[in-house]
Amino acid sequence: MLLIMKKMRIHYIFTCSIGGADHEGELYVRRICDTIQKLSEFPITFYIVENNGKRETLLDTFEGGAVVYTDTNIIEGNNAKKEFMDIQRVIELYNIDDNDIVIKQTGRYTIEGSSFVERVVAFKDTADIFMKFYDLCQNTFRYKDCIMGLYAARAYVLKGYFKYLRIKDDACEVSFATYIRDTVTADKIMEIRFLDMYFRGMASMHL
Repeated sequence: MLLIMKKMRIHYIFTCSIGGADHEGELYVRRICDTIQKLSEFPITFYIVENNGKRETLLDTFEGGAVVYTDTNIIEGNNAKKEFMDIQRVIELYNIDDNDIVIKQTGRYTIEGSSFVERVVAFKDTADIFMKFYDLCQNTFRYKDCIMGLYAARAYVLKGYFKYLRIKDDACEVSFATYIRDTVTADKIMEIRFLDMYFRGMASMHL
C-alpha cells in the first residue's frame, strides 16, 4: 500500500484583544499588515484570532488570511493563558497537523525584519521549538522562562501543553518554558538570542 505523507506547513497566528478604543483596531491592523508584508516571500498561512467575541471590527477588512473570533477575554486569568486558548481554537478549527509548525505573534508587536522566520524555515525539519528563553522582568536569559510575544512550536508540542495548562496556575511564561524543557529533547530546541521584534508595553524595548 502506498503511503502519502502530508507536507509540513507553517501557520502564523496573530493574537489580538481589541478594546473599546477605535485606535486599537487600527494599530493591530497596521502592525499585522506590516508583518505580513515583511514575510510575503515565505510559504506561510496567516490567521488572526481576537478574543472579545464575534462582532464587526476593523479586522474584518483583513484579506491576508482567516480571522477567528473567540470569547476567552471574559475568562479570569492572565492574558498569556487566554492566548493559548485562542491558539488552541485555531488549531482545532483548521485541523492543523501535529507535524506542522505554528508561529505565534502578539498582534500589537512589530517585527523589524524576517530573521526569526528565516530561522524557522531553515530548521523546520529538525527543530520543534524556536524560543527565546528570557526573563523580561529581570532582563536576563533564563532556562525556564520565555518571551511569549513571538515564538514557534510544532503543533504537537502546543497540543500537549493545552492539556498541561489546565492544571497549572503558574505564570504561563514559566510553565510553558518548563513544559518545553521537560518534554522536548534538547536537540529539538532552537534557542533564539534575538527575535528582531519591537516590544511596546510598560517600557519599549527591542527583543
